Amino acid sequence: TSRSVTAKGYVIGTTAPSFTEPTPTQLNGFAYGVGNGPSNFKSFTFSGSDLIDTVKISLTTTTYEISLSPNSGYVSNITGPLKIVPVNGVVPTTTVYARLKAGLTASNTSYLSKKVTISSTGATSVIDTLNGIVFTPTVTASPTSLSGFTYSAGAGPSASQSFTVGGSNLTTDLTVTAPAGFGLSLTAGGTYTSPLTIPQTAGTVNSTTVYVVMLSGLSANNYSGNIDISSTGAVSQVVAVNGVVTAPVATPTLTIPTPTRLTGFTYGVGNGPSRVQSFSFSGQDLTDTVKISITTANFEISLDQVNYVSNTTGPLKIVPANGLVPVTNVYARLKAGLNASGTNYQSKKVTISSTGAT
Repeated sequence: TSRSVTAKGYVIGTTAPSFTEPTPTQLNGFAYGVGNGPSNFKSFTFSGSDLIDTVKISLTTTTYEISLSPNSGYVSNITGPLKIVPVNGVVPTTTVYARLKAGLTASNTSYLSKKVTISSTGATSVIDTLNGIVFTPTVTASPTSLSGFTYSAGAGPSASQSFTVGGSNLTTDLTVTAPAGFGLSLTAGGTYTSPLTIPQTAGTVNSTTVYVVMLSGLSANNYSGNIDISSTGAVSQVVAVNGVVTAPVATPTLTIPTPTRLTGFTYGVGNGPSRVQSFSFSGQDLTDTVKISITTANFEISLDQVNYVSNTTGPLKIVPANGLVPVTNVYARLKAGLNASGTNYQSKKVTISSTGAT
């Protein structure tokens, strides 16, 4: 009975299988921020000669992955190793690409001194070392609240206030977003808008001043919210803002008397007082008592034609109701008992006044 036997052997020459030392022997600087990844790839080269078996390129860690192509074909120690079949015992100079895997947790130490091992039967294995970190992007803001933004409806914007922002280990630019009713600018006199983008350089945003206003055109009300400062992978920071748009403050107003001049007060010596004449006025948005004063002792005034006062017994007073004095008549007459004169009783004044009003 015939049986077959499979045999395998090697013809060994005078030179042992060998690898060149990887170039470089250490790859550093693999890095990305939490929530991102994978890192950028880095590479080393090696070659082999007088090889008698398949070359295996293996990882000693699950946190890195390797490939023979820069943009595809990456394997880890779970899905690898990479394999190269020598041709006539030779592996020419070959580039191996490595990168830090995506989805890793932040650490400055967990991804150091990891190894890529190149091996083949009969050859002394060579090793390349990988070093990297996964960092936490950080965003800062100070102070964390701004208050006191204000203006009167129909005016605006408010005066500006400011805060500073910064960032480290960033993978994207800072975005600063204001709530409704507020605007942002990088200069106090600039155009206020939202959002703002603050570029990062090599992962860093140095301390930068951001100016804030409560925008013009708002109706009377309270306004508040949070300015959000964010960058991918970083914990967002907020600056609370609040302000108020007040109702317009009306100016106290007194109308011009009608008429503005009363003439013809007269009587004969030993008689008097003269006949009564009157003028009218009104007021609105008043905040204080209205005083009606006369500048002479020769005339007297009244609000009811019964109770008359002069400059020594006055003034007449009216208390506004809800800031309003309706159209009001003021009565005037030349006092009794005066001496005869054609000039002493001319150009005498009645003054109407209230705090804040002309």
